[in-house]
Amino acid sequence: MKLLGPAIQGVSSGRYRGDFDLYPGTSGGVTVVNALPIDDYVQGVVPGEVPASWDAEVLRAQAVTARTYALATRKTGDIFDQYPDTRSQMYKGVGSETRATNAAVGSTANEIVTYRGEPATTFYFSTSGGRTENIENSWPGSTPQPWLRSVADPYDSISPKHRWTRRFSNAEMGALLGAPGTLRRVKVLERGVSPRIVRARIVGTRGSTVLTGPQIRARLGLDDTWARFVRVRSAQVRRSARASSERALPVLEGSFVPAPKARRLVVERLLPDGERRTVAVAATDAAGNYRVMLGGPGRYRVRAGAVAGPAVRLR
Repeated sequence: MKLLGPAIQGVSSGRYRGDFDLYPGTSGGVTVVNALPIDDYVQGVVPGEVPASWDAEVLRAQAVTARTYALATRKTGDIFDQYPDTRSQMYKGVGSETRATNAAVGSTANEIVTYRGEPATTFYFSTSGGRTENIENSWPGSTPQPWLRSVADPYDSISPKHRWTRRFSNAEMGALLGAPGTLRRVKVLERGVSPRIVRARIVGTRGSTVLTGPQIRARLGLDDTWARFVRVRSAQVRRSARASSERALPVLEGSFVPAPKARRLVVERLLPDGERRTVAVAATDAAGNYRVMLGGPGRYRVRAGAVAGPAVRLR
């Protein structure tokens, strides 16, 4: 069947297996519910969650996972069982199906993951960062489950989001986190096994507040709660010229908190063509403070690993 117009998962004029059940809309209009057998539904989910070009065993595993998740999380007492988007699983209907994904669903028919005879809630994701997390640390307040425990994921490094960074000004982060007054620091109070953030204290000039890891992730738009916070400050300071020099060389100083383990920062010059060139190495003290003289004017920044400070124009 074909549903004219856009569905809530973004598919426009899509085709779907099964039937359409019509109900009065909560805000007027009509609510359309696609009623269909479980494996017809899973055929529309697998290609919505993983690329159809992936290996057959990956597609088979995804089919079992999607089928199990749908049964374990089906809504009861409502007009529908599942949302067609990431609130449940991405379901795109017939238009997304491929021969490979349908074969994966067919070859695993009736297969699900169970715990003590019941469908197990099979959470899944694209990237683990190298280790999964206990359910009670991922969603604080959840009941611990023996099949949802932290395990190593040594193959995750191929993911483009295995490591990631986000940049905020102090004012931006303070506003997003609801820091009382001006944000001073984020102090992690508890980490999970992975170690994802479970709870952290947001410290401002007028007090502090405690947020959960998922709250921090949502407010900052982070890819995960496996995160650490680094504060980088850089500014120009004029230094007196040596007696034999007619002009002062520019000096860059600031702080990198917490200090890098090796107490070493790379200084990069940012060129007009977008390239960057390493021009110096700056040492930090135990508190992360640094100061380095550079050879001339230009745009510079400091870096330690994947974390880079703001660009500063030195004159």
